[in-house]
Amino acid sequence: MSLRKRGGDATPEFAMDFIEIDRLVKPPQSPEERRLLHHFVTATSSTMVPVDGLHNPWKSIYPLIASRSATSPGVRSLHHALLAQSAYHLINLLGKDAACPEKTRAGYHYGRALRELRRNLRTSTVYEESLAALLAIPLAEHVFRGDADGWHVHYAAAIEFVCQHAPSRPWTKSIEAWTVSQSFALEYLILQTSKGCPSSSSRIPTSMHNVLDELLDKPSFGYTHGGTGHIFRMIYQIRCLEEDMYQEHPQGFTGVMNAAMQTKLSAIIRQLEMPIEDQVDIYVRHQETYGIEISRHMRTSIHLHIELFTVGVELYLLSTVLRCPPCSVHEKVDKVLAATADYVDLQQRGSFSIWPVFMAATQAYTPEAQSLATYCLQSADDTGAANRRDVHRLVRQVWFGRQRLAETLRCDPGGLFIDWREAMKGLGLNVLLL
Repeated sequence: MSLRKRGGDATPEFAMDFIEIDRLVKPPQSPEERRLLHHFVTATSSTMVPVDGLHNPWKSIYPLIASRSATSPGVRSLHHALLAQSAYHLINLLGKDAACPEKTRAGYHYGRALRELRRNLRTSTVYEESLAALLAIPLAEHVFRGDADGWHVHYAAAIEFVCQHAPSRPWTKSIEAWTVSQSFALEYLILQTSKGCPSSSSRIPTSMHNVLDELLDKPSFGYTHGGTGHIFRMIYQIRCLEEDMYQEHPQGFTGVMNAAMQTKLSAIIRQLEMPIEDQVDIYVRHQETYGIEISRHMRTSIHLHIELFTVGVELYLLSTVLRCPPCSVHEKVDKVLAATADYVDLQQRGSFSIWPVFMAATQAYTPEAQSLATYCLQSADDTGAANRRDVHRLVRQVWFGRQRLAETLRCDPGGLFIDWREAMKGLGLNVLLL
């Protein structure tokens, strides 16, 4: 891996030559760990990005960091977190009754990952090792195991850790540091969208604004979620707009915006009009810097995923933030769900980013749209990530609440806004939309 200078800073060039997995990952000590790590690299990691390949950091960078040193608690924590992800993934694929031995292994490795992380945070400040472990642990517990509560504690620690290191800009030092920093920023932005704005604690802190502003400026940002930096800048700006709206209307948005907010909204809408094909070109150029040849099939997959993600961002703005009723966005809902179904059929698997599909599915109110949403969500269920079941459950709760309210009011359900965040609270869930 090489670094090149840009404006006096060392920035990862993204020209790393990815070598064979068997050479990249040092074999663990026990045959059982070797088996779990092999499953993680060859199967689990493939479900964690929409467009798979050796460019997938969960297939390359994270195992590379996890193989560095047996004496580092940060490395050991990450190593056990990846094994826990693998074991939970196997449980979900094989069925809980058939996978009882994997339950014990998953619990053991998850517990070891936590213990090593605590030791690491007390004794070590190696940035990429520590942050990688901080990110891998909640994915094991709250995505693959599917425990829908408690993830905010893990991410609060990650936020504090990144902000402490931010003055030294560690993401400019190596490809590994850049990769885990990008993962953190991506996940942070998605998690923020699950929050309402009830208090100052849910606002993006100033220190995080500085981190996000720099990371989002990189053309490669967002690729691991099947998106682009442009898409995630829109999510960031919409979330900031929502925070401003709450400050102006703490009792709830009334539909009235001051001049400053109208200017921000107009700028967001203009940026959302960027052609899909232009975004695909950005994504493809980034892939090609790795020496990856983009086939026609792969380009079609990329186009579909960027399309569903871009329109999903529009739905986040219109339906979650501006609270437009489903009947006003039904064409966008149909567009996301149709692109998702085509993507699943083309890829023959449901490893798409769940966030934009969730944004569309919650607004489906006709039998046809709900049937298509169900097909997409069931495809996601089959990937072996247990939290997909809670996502599906939450979507159905939104549908049920809208239909019940429509029957009470004797009106068309398409005209009724249902706050999916409130529905999530009503179910006692705190779903991690990753």
